Amino acid sequence: MSINLTKLIASFYVLIKNSRNDFSGFLVFTVLIATITLYILPLKSFLVPHFVEFHTAAETLCIGISFMIFTILHFLRNYTRSYQFKTLGIPFLGVGLIDLFHLLSYKGLSDFFTANSEQKSISFWLAARFLEALTLCYFSFNLDQKSRLNPKESTVYFNVLFYVTVITTLILGFPEILPNFVDYNFQITPTKIGLEYLLILIHLILGLYLIHYQQKNSTSPRTYYLTTASFIIAISGLCFSSFTNGHDVLIFLGHVLKVLAYYCILKACLQTELLEPYVKMIQLNQEMKQQNENIRLIQSKLSRAEKMSLVGINVSTIVHDLNNMLMISNLSARKILELVTEQESSDKIKVFSEKLIKSLDKSQNIQKLILNQTRESLENEMTVSFDSIFESLTPLLKVLAGSQNNLILNFEKNLFAKANQVGLEQILMNLTVNAKDALTDHPGEIAITVKKYKNNETKKTLNGIMPAGHYVFLSVKDNGIGMTSEVASHIFETFYTTKKEGQGTGLGLSTVLDRLNKWNAYIELETQINLGSEFKIYLQEEK
Repeated sequence: MSINLTKLIASFYVLIKNSRNDFSGFLVFTVLIATITLYILPLKSFLVPHFVEFHTAAETLCIGISFMIFTILHFLRNYTRSYQFKTLGIPFLGVGLIDLFHLLSYKGLSDFFTANSEQKSISFWLAARFLEALTLCYFSFNLDQKSRLNPKESTVYFNVLFYVTVITTLILGFPEILPNFVDYNFQITPTKIGLEYLLILIHLILGLYLIHYQQKNSTSPRTYYLTTASFIIAISGLCFSSFTNGHDVLIFLGHVLKVLAYYCILKACLQTELLEPYVKMIQLNQEMKQQNENIRLIQSKLSRAEKMSLVGINVSTIVHDLNNMLMISNLSARKILELVTEQESSDKIKVFSEKLIKSLDKSQNIQKLILNQTRESLENEMTVSFDSIFESLTPLLKVLAGSQNNLILNFEKNLFAKANQVGLEQILMNLTVNAKDALTDHPGEIAITVKKYKNNETKKTLNGIMPAGHYVFLSVKDNGIGMTSEVASHIFETFYTTKKEGQGTGLGLSTVLDRLNKWNAYIELETQINLGSEFKIYLQEEK
C-alpha cells in the first residue's frame, strides 16, 4: 500500500495533541485503533464480497447526517444569534443530495438515469466534497461574525440548488465535458488524485486555522468538533487518493472516517444550537432560583420589620397602656394587703384580687402578642379559632386603632378557619393600622366583623375566582378618606405605599395577600373617596 502507516499515525498524534475536547480525543483514538486494525488484520477476504453493501450503508449514514444538519439548523434558524449557523445547514442539503446521487450512481446498483460507472460515481463524489469543503471554510473563517458577506437565506438556497442542478446536468447529460477520473484499467487518474490532494490541503489549512483560533479565543466545543472533522476528512482524503483498486482496505477506512467526520459536524451543530442553550437555560434557572431565594429572605426580613413597625409606631401608647395596667395591679395588690391586715371581709378581697388578675392577664396577653409578632418564622398551617384570636388580640387592636377612634368588634362565637394564628393576627393588625391611618381628618370608627358566609356560586375576587362553599367572612371597615381607583389598583404590590417616608415599608398588604393565597383564601376591596374603605376576606371554614 502506497500510504505510509508511520505518517498516518503521526497525523493522528498531532490531532490528539491539539484536541481540547474529551469527545474529540476519544473519537480520534477510536479511529487510530480502527486504522491499525484494518492494516494488521487480514480483512480483505471478508470486505471484498460485501463492499457494495458496506458502501451503501456508509453513504446512507453520511446522507442522513447531512439532512439532519440541514433540518436541525432550518428549524432553529429563528432562535440562533449566529448568522453562519443559520445558513450552514443549507449547503449540507446540497451535500446530502449530491451524496445521494453518488450512491445511486455506484457501479453494482441499478442505473441512475444513465449507465452507472466509476467515472459517474466519482464525479458526484468530488462535487459533494468540494461543496462540503467550501461550506466549512466559509463557516470557520467567519466564526467571529465580522464578515460583511452575509447573503440572504433565499440567495444561499438559490446558489446551492443551482450548483446541484448544474453538477447533476453536467454529469448525467454531458459527461464528456468532465475530465477522466479513472483510466481504462479502473485506476484513479492523476486528475482525481490532484483534486483529492487539493481537498486534503483545504481541510488541513482549515484545521490549523481552527487550532490557531482556539488558542486566541475562548470558544465553545463546536470549534473542537469542527477541528476534529477537518483533520479526519483530510486523513480520509489520503485514503481515497492512495488506494490501488476499488476494493482496497483504504476505501473502507476512508468511508469510516467520512462518517465520523460528518458526525463531528453534526455534534458541532447540536452543541451550539441545542446543548449550549439548554445548559445556559439550566444555569439561568439555577441563578433565578438563587435570586428568588435571596428575594424571599429579603422579603422575610422586611416582613419582620413590618411587624415590628406595627408595634413600634404605637410603642409609646402601648407602654402607656401597660403602665396603667401595672398601676392598677400595684394598687390592687396594696389594697389586698391592707384588707388582709385589717381582716376585712373576703368579698372585698375577692373584688380586688379579680382586678389584679385581670390586669395582669391583659399585660401578659399584650406581651405575648408582641413576642409572637417579632418571631422570624410562622407556625405551620392549622385550624385557628377566632375566639382565641380576639381574646388575646383585642387589647392590642384597641391600642393600634388609636384612643381617639371607636373600635367596634362584632364576631360570632365558635368560628374556625383554615389559617395560622400568628399570620391571621398580623393581617388584623395590618388592616387595623391602615384603617387608623385613613382616619386622618377627624376621629372615626373602625369596625371588625367576623361571621359565617355561604357562597352559592363562583365569585370573582381580587386574587382569583372563589368557588362555591362555606367560608368565614372577615371584614375591616373604616369611614376614613378612602382611596382613588388608581391607588386601589396598586395597594397589593410589594413596596407600594402612600404613607410618608419612615411610616411604612409597602409590605403590609402584599404580605396579607401572600398569606391569603397560601391559605386558599380570597379578598375584596370596596372603597370610595371620603366615605372610607372595607377589606373583605373569605377564609376556608373549618368545622
